[in-house]
Amino acid sequence: MKSDNPYYALALCLFFVSLLIIIELFVRHRNLSTDVSRRLSHIASGMLAVVIYQLFTPFIFLICNIILLVIIIISYHKKILHSVHNVTRKTYGEVLLPLGTLLAFIVAHDRPEVFISSILIMTFADASAGIVGDLRAKQRASHLGSIVFFVVSIFILTFFIKDTFSLFSIAFILSVVEKISPLGSDNFTIPLTAVILLSL
Repeated sequence: MKSDNPYYALALCLFFVSLLIIIELFVRHRNLSTDVSRRLSHIASGMLAVVIYQLFTPFIFLICNIILLVIIIISYHKKILHSVHNVTRKTYGEVLLPLGTLLAFIVAHDRPEVFISSILIMTFADASAGIVGDLRAKQRASHLGSIVFFVVSIFILTFFIKDTFSLFSIAFILSVVEKISPLGSDNFTIPLTAVILLSL
């Protein structure tokens, strides 16, 4: 049975905020690359969403997600978290991530396997593609990143889908969505598209 204790959920959220602060300190005082810090924050955000979804009631999940969304929006406008916002390219990914998570939760409508798989794809497939993009030349990275996204998506989906055609089709469509989503909007379009496809 899922817990409705808000204090446990608050403790998890505070743990997440503590991680962000630690990453921020490494960026400011240890010259950690913002590309690395953004990937770490991205993965931590996705895992937090999955953990809270698994352990707590839908109401607690919604409250936690909204609180974190407000924190990110304030940080975005005030440029508080250099580890998340200090990038040369224009992106709204950090704000769209909790929005994408929230909408995926609503559309999944009490189907754990649909919601969790969509968030895991956004968390790990997207981050993996981004890491490849950080390491490679821009032109080559675009194609290689899509391949990495596709492969990681297939790996994740094998735990939720048994039909091979559906598995490869969904992974391919999500790879295309990731490639064509501008300004960090893939943090919104990937989980939403994944939920819709997995619900068909």
